[in-house]
Amino acid sequence: MSDSEIHIRPCRPGDEQAILALFQKAFHHERSPNHWNWKFLADPFGGPFISTAWVDDNLAGHYAGYPVPFRMEGKDTIIYQVGDTMTDPAFRDIGRGRTNILARTTYHFYDTFCKGKIPFFYGFNTGKIHRFGKLFLRYEPVWEVGEWILDRQGLDKLPLPGYWQRMIRGYNVDKVKSAGEWADAFFESVAPHYGWLVARNAEYLQWRYCKHPDIQYDFWVIRRRRRIAGWMAGLYRNGRLHIGDALFSPQDPWAMPLALRAWLDYLRNQGHEIAGIRSWFTPQPLWWIRQLKTMGFRHAPEPNNLIMVIIRFTSDISPQEARKRVYFTWGDSDLF
Repeated sequence: MSDSEIHIRPCRPGDEQAILALFQKAFHHERSPNHWNWKFLADPFGGPFISTAWVDDNLAGHYAGYPVPFRMEGKDTIIYQVGDTMTDPAFRDIGRGRTNILARTTYHFYDTFCKGKIPFFYGFNTGKIHRFGKLFLRYEPVWEVGEWILDRQGLDKLPLPGYWQRMIRGYNVDKVKSAGEWADAFFESVAPHYGWLVARNAEYLQWRYCKHPDIQYDFWVIRRRRRIAGWMAGLYRNGRLHIGDALFSPQDPWAMPLALRAWLDYLRNQGHEIAGIRSWFTPQPLWWIRQLKTMGFRHAPEPNNLIMVIIRFTSDISPQEARKRVYFTWGDSDLF
């Protein structure tokens, strides 16, 4: 097949039907139009940022990212979380290495949406696509994804203040349905303690967790004397509590165990048996890892051997620096 028969271009209105069909063919999972619209059209930070490859009227390849706000060195920027990397099996044998459809679609994405626009983007992959990405797509590994797990026997051993200590300190835990101005103020107060991270402001939290079309996440907020001390978002699935995201003040070590205890009690009152807790957190910041260990969490490999990679569009950062400074969670991926 000649190059003239392969047309690579940005996504256009109306392409979504072909994209959803290819998604089902590539991943053996059906994605709803509402999910696609939420992810790529309703993202408040921009988009859609999608490159597509066509052979005649057939969608042969797809590479996409959705933008998220990011805080680095006290400054705000936009980066992308890249996902939905896919090629129709019927066209995978076209070209080799940098000339195949996936690589050509990927470099179209780099040239069209990334160069001169963002410092880097990130994604999660494994297996063949990870090896291919390192060889031909400039993927640089940053983090071998690890889980933090609390087993069943640890659920009732959380380190908690006594009743009177809790009353004196003025803690209050609530399950909320939306993120308001409190989220903006709290993020600004704790962001310097986390290094580089997605800016978990109200606009981002509303879009990412409160307006998801397919999943109803639980969102818990803990206050101390009416001031926010932390929050967590996640869901109960397959007998376990999955923590997708969390942000707490390092000055208040009681906040997370108290919020977690309220969440566990809520689930048990709903009649759920809880076999344990699963979460993803990077190895930093160190104070956060110490907090998890104090609560009884243990580190374990992610079952699918996922690796977080970055692709840089500036020489101002390095994979080594990112590895030491980024704070990422399960919710920072499109796998949660």
